[in-house]
Amino acid sequence: MKIWCQQHKLAAAGLTGLIILTAAAIIVPLCSNYSYSAQDVQIKNLPSSFAHLFGTDKFGRDIFVRVWYGTRISLMIGIGSAFINGIIGILYGGTAGFIGGRADMLLMRIADVISSIPSLLYIILITMVLGANVGSLLLGICIAGWISTARIVRGEMLRLKEMEYVMAANLSGVPKWIIFFKHLLPGTLGPVIVNITVLIPQAIFTEAFLSFVGIGIEAPMASLGTLIQDARSQMQLYPSQMVYPIFILCLLVVSISFVGADLERAAKSQRRG
Repeated sequence: MKIWCQQHKLAAAGLTGLIILTAAAIIVPLCSNYSYSAQDVQIKNLPSSFAHLFGTDKFGRDIFVRVWYGTRISLMIGIGSAFINGIIGILYGGTAGFIGGRADMLLMRIADVISSIPSLLYIILITMVLGANVGSLLLGICIAGWISTARIVRGEMLRLKEMEYVMAANLSGVPKWIIFFKHLLPGTLGPVIVNITVLIPQAIFTEAFLSFVGIGIEAPMASLGTLIQDARSQMQLYPSQMVYPIFILCLLVVSISFVGADLERAAKSQRRG
């Protein structure tokens, strides 16, 4: 473990930060004496103290609890959308690359049409119809979010199909579905994992942006984006109310980016080798 950490310092730092942030997002809202939604106007806009580590907001809600609750929501959206996009992208791109020919061209042209519409438009329209909640945001992000993964998997599938061991399996009469799932799909996982680590912070930033402009998660739920939006009106008088969620959001994205950067470097080294 020590040797791995020395060889992968960026990934180790990012993974450590991600574990700490995830643990705090789970534990703090559960164990705290304060609720993320309970209001008390008698203690509004308090500075940081032992009772309220990050102070309180304009409604008297504990910012420390709300920040970690918001981190939980942001992680749910980031990891959930990346997982869904990864599964859809692997199956769609793998099928297109494996079948090839006209079916491949048709499937990828459909993907091009879907990706030609800005993803934010999908998200805005869905939140207007279904409401601004975690489910609608996940649906909006996942409508076109899988396409980059599908293109990567398709390209890897076309390359792997020409490998000698795949050709030997075909000549030996191995069923097509076994070749697909056992010999081809596992070979595409390296680039896919790297791409998924990019999709997580991308989804988190998308949600934060939408919440910041007022079309994200609805109250009383709170994400890091909604916390930043709520604190914007208090920025001149109580700047710390905005600083805390921004700081945690940056830590979260940087931690995931460190892991992704190290995985990308490892994937490049493996390809050269």
